Amino acid sequence: MTANEAKHWHALRTCSKVIMWYRHMYDKKAVRVRAEKVICILDRASVRFVLMGSHATSGYRDEAQATGDIDVLVQARDHRNAVLALQIGYPTLVVSEESEKTRLQDRKTGRVAVDVMKPVDRLRRLVFKNAQRINGRYLIPDLDMTIACKFAVMMSPCRALSKQLVDAGDFMNMVKTNRDEIDLERLRAFGGQELVEYVQDVLADRVPKFLRKTWVNRFLSEE
Repeated sequence: MTANEAKHWHALRTCSKVIMWYRHMYDKKAVRVRAEKVICILDRASVRFVLMGSHATSGYRDEAQATGDIDVLVQARDHRNAVLALQIGYPTLVVSEESEKTRLQDRKTGRVAVDVMKPVDRLRRLVFKNAQRINGRYLIPDLDMTIACKFAVMMSPCRALSKQLVDAGDFMNMVKTNRDEIDLERLRAFGGQELVEYVQDVLADRVPKFLRKTWVNRFLSEE
C-alpha cells in the first residue's frame, strides 16, 4: 500500500470508528452499518462502484470527518445488483427509490444508512474514469474529481442552505490542504471556469463574488 493509499484507508477507518462509537454511546437502536462492510458486500457481488461522500473525501482533508451515511456511486448496469446485495447484507434496512439514487434507511431511526447513487449526469459518469484505487479494495474519486463533485453539490439550487455552508467549508479545506496537487485544467474540464475561479479565490483567501451572491439570495428567499 502506498503512503497515499494508507492515508485514505486510515481516514475511512477513523470515520467508521467515530460513528460506531457514537452509535454505541448515544444511538443504540441504529443499525451498525460500516463502510468497510459495504465495500466487502459490493465487491463480493462484483459491483463496480466508487465510494463517495465523507468516507471518500476525508483523506483529502487536513483531518478525517465522520458522517453516519455511506454514499456509493454505481454503474447503471450494476445498480439493481448493488441494492439487492446490500439488502441481503442489511436485511432490516428499508429501500426507497428516488430519481438520482436508491436509499437504504434505518427502520428504527428513519435515517439514511446507505445511498446507492446513479450516474445520472455527465460529472457522475466521469467519476469512474477519474478515480483511484485504495488498498486494492475500492475506488474513490481522485483529487480534482472530488473537488468538482463537492462544488457541484454545493452549488445545487436544491441543496439546503445549512448543508451548502458545510459543503463550502469542506471544499475550502480540501483546496487548501492539497493546493500543490490541484490541476486547474482538469478542474476546468470537469466544472468550467466558475469552478476554477472559486478555487483561485479560496487559495487567495478571497470570498468569491458569485458565491456571496448565491448565499445572499438564499438567505433572502428563506426569510
